[in-house]
Amino acid sequence: MQTQMQLSWRRRRAVARVRAAVVVGVAALVAVLAPGAAVAAVPGNDAIDAAVIVEGLPFAAEVDLAEATTAWDDPTECDAHPTDNTVWYAFTPAEDVAVRATAVGEGFPPLLAAYTGERGEQRMVDGACSSGYGDAEVVFQADAGRTYRFLVAARGYDQVGRVAFAVEAVIRPANDAFADAEPISSVPAVRGVELTYASTEPGEPYEWRCSGGRSVWYALTLPETAWITAGADDYYDTVTVFSGTALTDLLGIDCSSGYEPAVFKAVAGETYYLRLTTTDIDSGPATLRLDLAPPIRPYFSTEKTTVYAQRSFTGEVQDGLGEPIVSGEWDFGDGTTAPWSPEGVTHNYAADGVYDVGFTATTRDGRTATTTLPLVVETHDVSITRFEVPTAGRAGVTKPITARVANTRYDETVTVRLYKRSHEWNWTEVASQEVSVLAHPTRKVAVPFSYTFTPADAVVGKVTFRAVVDLPSWISDARPIDNEVIAIATTVRPAIAGMS
Repeated sequence: MQTQMQLSWRRRRAVARVRAAVVVGVAALVAVLAPGAAVAAVPGNDAIDAAVIVEGLPFAAEVDLAEATTAWDDPTECDAHPTDNTVWYAFTPAEDVAVRATAVGEGFPPLLAAYTGERGEQRMVDGACSSGYGDAEVVFQADAGRTYRFLVAARGYDQVGRVAFAVEAVIRPANDAFADAEPISSVPAVRGVELTYASTEPGEPYEWRCSGGRSVWYALTLPETAWITAGADDYYDTVTVFSGTALTDLLGIDCSSGYEPAVFKAVAGETYYLRLTTTDIDSGPATLRLDLAPPIRPYFSTEKTTVYAQRSFTGEVQDGLGEPIVSGEWDFGDGTTAPWSPEGVTHNYAADGVYDVGFTATTRDGRTATTTLPLVVETHDVSITRFEVPTAGRAGVTKPITARVANTRYDETVTVRLYKRSHEWNWTEVASQEVSVLAHPTRKVAVPFSYTFTPADAVVGKVTFRAVVDLPSWISDARPIDNEVIAIATTVRPAIAGMS
């Protein structure tokens, strides 16, 4: 029972045939009115049941697709759309033979595909589809006694004309079939092969990341376990690595992409199958390259930190292969660990010291390594705990100002600076002292200053003082927020008349 879609498609085809008949009628009329004008005829092999028989190889023929039609049940697997202007050829070899079929259009790219089975039950031969933007070509292994039907078609109403079709017997690479995989027992290894007449074997596993057309096979068995890279020289050639024992039970492990090789662990004594394929219709020579994979080197940085800082750790792997990290662990060296995360992890240290931080990473291909680096935790922290300034002053009068500095960790030499506000947002340094502050849990060091109020201060009516304690430039203070104090403004009155 036909589906609604099939009926709709047939109606559209019927309309197309009516239009074609009108065109043919007009053309016939023109031919009558203009004697001598040539009229293209429907090809004799327009229908699958009237396919031209390929009696022997090599075979060559030309056909004009201009008046070819399309049957409602013409297969569409090769182009995923109903094809136009189709013709057929049939070939039944007397013995097993590798064949290469080509279709060359006169100014347009034709479609070419090979099928087995009777009409209505056709199945496209694996890999025997060419519907690109150039000359069409398919290569496959033909079995003795089986009939293969070649579909040649235009890829649109505006792309019709003469097509040269040919079939020839070719010599396939010795390792074209999985069963004939070329053995390799050591690496490094380089294998060159001619892919021009390689075929796609029926039942080859489909790997979406590294699918291809023509293929050859290699079987790698190593005496010792090793990490291996497998790649090809050409961008359009790919290498897929499989485990398994037969074509029907192969399991993809990894595949190359562009110029990036596949990376996998080859266990001693186990056989791994490597398929070298190409997606380039014009490809010829190809090269398989096997080598030992370099060890991975987990990488991270260990800048000095303090007990007050939340230290961030971000790790990556450097091996030149671009393999991503899939798992890992951080050992912070203080008895705590954390799992690796692509966003990084953070950790706080409770005490100063030197810690051996370890980063263990495992890449997608299974390689694992650990890098350990020392991390220095050193906390310098001085602070101004008290800032004593006078509440009031008078122009011409000198009064004391004291900053008290605390330091609980390391003996430090610090500089204490005294500022006064000169404008709303500007400060002017009025004095500074370099003092030694020994580490002590409770002791404070008093740093004395004195300041003589000026008539200008009296005009403003007040002075705001600020004290800042600085460590030497090569030492960072862990908490600089407590290194500065701004006092409440001191009221300043004019000088008393007659006072010197």
